[in-house]
Amino acid sequence: MQINSGKLSRTQKCVIYGCEGVGKSTFAAKFPKPLFADLEGGTAHLDVPRIADLNSWEALLSCIDELIGDKQGFETFVLDTADWAERMCSACLCKKYKKTGIEDFGYGKGYQYLAEEFAGMLAKLTELQNSGMHIVVLAHSTIRKLELPEENGTYDHYELKCSKTVSPLIKEWSDGLLFANYRTYIQASANGKGKAVGGKERVLYTEHTAFCDAKNRWGLTGVLPLTFESVKSVFVGSKVPNTSKISNEEDVADLGDAEIADPKKADLTLLETAMEFSAVSPDELNAYLRGNNPKGKKFISDSQTYKDLEPSVLAKIADEKNWAKVEACISERRAK
Repeated sequence: MQINSGKLSRTQKCVIYGCEGVGKSTFAAKFPKPLFADLEGGTAHLDVPRIADLNSWEALLSCIDELIGDKQGFETFVLDTADWAERMCSACLCKKYKKTGIEDFGYGKGYQYLAEEFAGMLAKLTELQNSGMHIVVLAHSTIRKLELPEENGTYDHYELKCSKTVSPLIKEWSDGLLFANYRTYIQASANGKGKAVGGKERVLYTEHTAFCDAKNRWGLTGVLPLTFESVKSVFVGSKVPNTSKISNEEDVADLGDAEIADPKKADLTLLETAMEFSAVSPDELNAYLRGNNPKGKKFISDSQTYKDLEPSVLAKIADEKNWAKVEACISERRAK
């Protein structure tokens, strides 16, 4: 039995999802020597190499097998997109078992077969990664309304636009699940109500929050510009970027896969990311913390802001379940 220790330098598996038109394909085109498996025709406006005649699930699997044996000088394989690949997979299964749709299998068996077949494709992509190629999987996003049983109101949650059996497989398989979207701000008006402004700046969310699924094993934190420079250190040269300056390893607190020297700063970044995405202004959050909440509890004085919260309180509010309650309360008050 051979035992290795320490970080391993290797190619990466990345999933990038977001709404239509946010620039997922354009972003992926900046990765090292990309080859696109364009299943939906989204790269027609881009000058990129793409595999021709990918019109079936069998053709996609065959291309992956061929690249495992010969990468043909390419360094990144881009699957564009996962949800269209799932459609192909579903069509293949229905044809094989002579069904008109995945629901016709009955008792959820169709989705079970779908997950098993899709997992086989992910295994092939891992084999392709191990042969020396980065894997970038693009996907569309969908919004799901979530409701906390103990609270009134709902909130939006962005997630992969794939089936309930395939989405978890993709998320677990990836080294990084990154959410691309437009940044929106709230501008206060004279009547006290907020108005959404902005919506032109494209950003990348790197960590899981109440409003979106995201993760990474590279130490990326917060909200980054949707440019290749934001992730270049992961895919070019060093595979594990050092995003935090750590002077004393004993002072390091582990937050997920990232090493953070200042836990309060990490929680503050997470909270501000949630505020931006949920369109909650600093004034609205400060009012909530000063007692304008269902229990009338004061977390800060009238002269303080959310940045003055005690570390333990800040950590609790930044937690996605607690933030969902805060956001729901603020949204309800705003509607009045």
